Amino acid sequence: MKTLLVTRPRAQAQAFIDALDAPDWAVACVQMIEITPLAPSRCHPPLASDPFQWVLFTSAQAVYALLGDDASTSETFLSAIGTAKFAAVGPATAEALSARQRTVAFMPRSYSALDAAREFSAAYPAPPALRLLWPCSALSSTDEIRQEMALAGHTLLPWPVYETRTRTGFEDADLTILNSPMHLIAFTSPSCVDALSQAVPLSPQAILAAIGPATARRVLQRYERCDIVAKTHTLKGLAEAVSAWLTRLASGPP
Repeated sequence: MKTLLVTRPRAQAQAFIDALDAPDWAVACVQMIEITPLAPSRCHPPLASDPFQWVLFTSAQAVYALLGDDASTSETFLSAIGTAKFAAVGPATAEALSARQRTVAFMPRSYSALDAAREFSAAYPAPPALRLLWPCSALSSTDEIRQEMALAGHTLLPWPVYETRTRTGFEDADLTILNSPMHLIAFTSPSCVDALSQAVPLSPQAILAAIGPATARRVLQRYERCDIVAKTHTLKGLAEAVSAWLTRLASGPP
């Protein structure tokens, strides 16, 4: 039986596993990155003389960082944003907000932050000029998205609230997986691509799958090819893309 590696812990990969139609493949899950909220002392909302009308969440991790277990951080954040509305990119982000009794007032069709900025600008053209707070990763590339909003007459202020690090100190079970032949790798973020490329070499025959275009670009940078890119940029969408690819592979050339 061939091995399919998902670059997330099994508890976070269940949506992928449930949607995968590959009975002849064994699914292995290894957490390749560690995501941690910034310390409360580094996570205060930026002070501004003008209020924000919107908070743009582009990942569930940002929701967890601000509306998670730290009550003080949550209270400070909610007090600072006042009556601002919430925008969510992707169903996982929207679900994280809804689970915390926060209403999602805008959810773009696109799952990329840049395309979401374009959709927002089309839905809410200036005037009036709007101010948006963007809780994001400390590693997020922000210039292009800020420029897109500025072209529409809006102001987007990035605010790093969590950081992503390559995981170190793998457990024996994870090392066994990583040091065994991996026939297909399902990458769930650009950071996971970087982490795996630093951890182990891959077989030239390994099938490489990406959850979305940003991850696919990183796969291309690291491995010079990407065999599968999910059209719907979710774990379920990735599983469906992998399943379809494997079905075509099994049926052979036309």
